[in-house]
Amino acid sequence: MTSKRIQLRWVVLVLLLAASLRIYHITQQSIWFDEAFAWNIVIQDDMFPRISTDTHPPLYYVILRGWITLTGDSALALRYLSALISLGTVAFIYRIGRELVYQEAELTSMPILAALMLTLSDAEIFLAQEARNYSLYTFFATFSMWMYLRWLRRGDRSGGILWAGGITALVYTHYQGVFIPAIQGMHILLFSRGRKRVEGVAWLALSGLLLLPWFLFVTIPQAKNAIDHSLPFAIPSNWQTFLALRDSYLGAMWSLMLVLAVLGIGGLLIPGKNRGKAFLVVMWFAIPFGVLFFGNLFAALLTERKLLIVAPAIALMVAYGLARVDRLSRVLLVCALTLYGVSTVDYYRIKEPWNIIAQPALTLGQPGDLYLPQVEVGQYPMKYYWQRGMPEGALFSSFPFLGDRTINEITDHPTYYDLYLPNVLLPYNQQNRTGDVATAWVVFWSKDDTLLQRLEAANYHRTMDIVTDHLGNAIHLYRYDFLPDSARGSYQNGMVLRAAEVDLEALRVDLWWETTTQLDADYTTSVVILDQSGQVIAQKDSPISAAMLNQGVVYDGKWLDLLSDSLPGEYEIIVKVYQWTPNAIIDIPTSQSTPWLTIEG
Repeated sequence: MTSKRIQLRWVVLVLLLAASLRIYHITQQSIWFDEAFAWNIVIQDDMFPRISTDTHPPLYYVILRGWITLTGDSALALRYLSALISLGTVAFIYRIGRELVYQEAELTSMPILAALMLTLSDAEIFLAQEARNYSLYTFFATFSMWMYLRWLRRGDRSGGILWAGGITALVYTHYQGVFIPAIQGMHILLFSRGRKRVEGVAWLALSGLLLLPWFLFVTIPQAKNAIDHSLPFAIPSNWQTFLALRDSYLGAMWSLMLVLAVLGIGGLLIPGKNRGKAFLVVMWFAIPFGVLFFGNLFAALLTERKLLIVAPAIALMVAYGLARVDRLSRVLLVCALTLYGVSTVDYYRIKEPWNIIAQPALTLGQPGDLYLPQVEVGQYPMKYYWQRGMPEGALFSSFPFLGDRTINEITDHPTYYDLYLPNVLLPYNQQNRTGDVATAWVVFWSKDDTLLQRLEAANYHRTMDIVTDHLGNAIHLYRYDFLPDSARGSYQNGMVLRAAEVDLEALRVDLWWETTTQLDADYTTSVVILDQSGQVIAQKDSPISAAMLNQGVVYDGKWLDLLSDSLPGEYEIIVKVYQWTPNAIIDIPTSQSTPWLTIEG
């Protein structure tokens, strides 16, 4: 078997491993702020005005828009694009390795080892499972570096065009992609001579010309907008951050990875002919890291994900080191690193569970309901989950905390809460309700409780509170209901059935309770469907807390258990209240001394 065929088989195995690691658990976590932000841009009829006020260039958004046109916008579809792009990055790092060790027989294992190291990179895996531009950023960084090295070896025009095109696509994906042409330009000036140097500068200049119109007319206004709104977000440049970045990109086995990287670069520096290669790989790591980490002291530049561009350089340096040790040591080290890489995670972020938080409102929602998130960092994810899943005729609205008019055209706080909410949203809710009760759903995680105050002032009652813990933070899903003036009935223990709605298609009955006296015991409420002969056809019993009733109106939703194949043509739906005691079940009669209230039939 030829060495090329053996290499190909190893490449296929590495790509299969890369695909498995990037697809595994790809939808385990919720869509979060950054991903929903990107989704919100690409669903606009004209997305370029919104891009012009963002901090990123347009290429990823253009590609994502085309992608969801074909695949839809589920979490899997949005993220699968990044996973596929990341596979391309692994393939490109193999090609870069081939160029770097061209005609060096003793280092033939280096390209496949570089692809393996990038395959196992937790940072690369994690960001390959996000619907953001970072995987595409690294994809074009490796593509342009491959094209550059290929052009250096061949000097052909087609290679130059692909190289310049790769640089252009890179910077149109992420502005900090400019690190790559800067490194390549330094490399040309230091290690190329004569016509080769002139041609290299010319290809770099061509890519600069292709970027110039966007830079002049969009990038500069974007920068001004970012400064005005204190964007982008950044982590501090300090020792704790340095250690966290070390662990994220090198893992808990960072000392071994560092030794291998130093061994690899040291081996390149000894023979003088390879110093240009060593410079290129080292600068690929050092310049982005140095500028972002230390430049962050003067401007907000540094985040973990922006450093993803150095992951290929780390993979190359470590691969060089592995290729220089003896065969047995190399096999043992590769096995250890692979086992560690597939069994542990060093780069991970626990995202807010917006999908879980959103779901009850989608399950219980009705046409005409309002969906009103009051969560700054959750505004875009809640729009993603609620707007895509809420009932037809329901309305999503939120005050745009970033001033984003794609969230709401009204960006003035008093106008939104004092005029738009009471004069437009709440009347719509009350006029378009399907039953007697108008409902507004609120996800609340904010210091600004203006929305809650306005709903309560408009006689909306908070009837449900589902609390989700996120890293010690309580995120609330509130149900606010506007109830009819007259109650459906009352019971002798002081409980009042304020409203009742029946959805037989879903086998659900919604009840709203309050009490006229302080209750000192919990009760059980029961909904029963009886046929003409008084036989039970469906039933659901559930407890209701006295502590909750003593605080105000309580929503009591019941999914009935059907005891027969279907509902009869004539039926009666009744509501009973009873109390469990150690010795007996005590039925609570109605205020009219009947055993139950009939709400339908």
